Amino acid sequence: MKTIVGALFILVMLSITCSENQDTLKVGTHPAEWNNPGSPEFHGKVINETGLGSCQSCHGDNFTGGESGISCYTCHSDYPHPSSFNEPLSPLFHGQYIRASLLWDVAACQSCHGDNYGGETSGVSCKSSGCHTGLAGPEACNTCHGDFSDPGHIAPPEDLNKNSSYTAIGVGAHQMHVRETTVTVPYTCSACHPPLNGFNDPNHINLNIPHAQMSFNSLATDDGRLNVVWSHDAASCANVYCHGWFEFPKADAPAEHQFAYVDGAIVGNQSTVIWTSRNDDCNFCHGLPPTGHLASTLSECAGCHSSVVDENGKIINTSLHINGEVNVF
Repeated sequence: MKTIVGALFILVMLSITCSENQDTLKVGTHPAEWNNPGSPEFHGKVINETGLGSCQSCHGDNFTGGESGISCYTCHSDYPHPSSFNEPLSPLFHGQYIRASLLWDVAACQSCHGDNYGGETSGVSCKSSGCHTGLAGPEACNTCHGDFSDPGHIAPPEDLNKNSSYTAIGVGAHQMHVRETTVTVPYTCSACHPPLNGFNDPNHINLNIPHAQMSFNSLATDDGRLNVVWSHDAASCANVYCHGWFEFPKADAPAEHQFAYVDGAIVGNQSTVIWTSRNDDCNFCHGLPPTGHLASTLSECAGCHSSVVDENGKIINTSLHINGEVNVF
């Protein structure tokens, strides 16, 4: 009788134990170091050697639980990756996922692909051919904005929304500022934006600020004389030295140059510029000649400003135009 009761007790306990959703580490299904990235028993290293098939036998073909009742996605919200993770036109493309789910925090990729995105436990490098081949890997500027095929082309187009037209506010006049034109030298990003020290700089991605941060340099503000005003809603810049808010007082000019003044100062048109429009007319920023300047024709500019402009009114030295100085004789 005692033997029968004992057997029944064991059967009941086994039934209760097997019916519960157990912690796989506690019941010994996985090694004790299964979740330790520094251990040779770390599951990432095992999967790299054996493949995901070993996980599917217990966690199901779709890794959502299977016979184990434990979903891999409980811990790995972004892994295993869907089959279209590398397809740019797919809604499941990893770029879309990093933006929407990780809020641009590509550091989450490092847990499998390594601190330098070279592969590590995943065995898959983010820097493989055709992908993020630059030294910075996916942290390169042109991963998110600029030309993905050209690491040196980091300003839009394209913008974060893949717009390429200058009428999109994320694109606007970026190229007219960072590429050499017929009237100016290229400006650096820090002419209008806070300088950055790497991808994780606090001024780079700040989720509390909905748009790109603006911080104008000394040229734009005329060494602090101007308070530049950027309006995202209007896509406009006002009070910018570069766009006609310059002022050269007669009192500050050398005596031999004061003949050119017909007023107390030579000033620009002080125009408000629209970021998403195009205007390369000289008269937009200043008159020909500027207000307060002795009357002259465009062809006569070279008489005093021969280092800057030729007799046809063409800028011949872009480094001397819109540079914060008056270049004469």
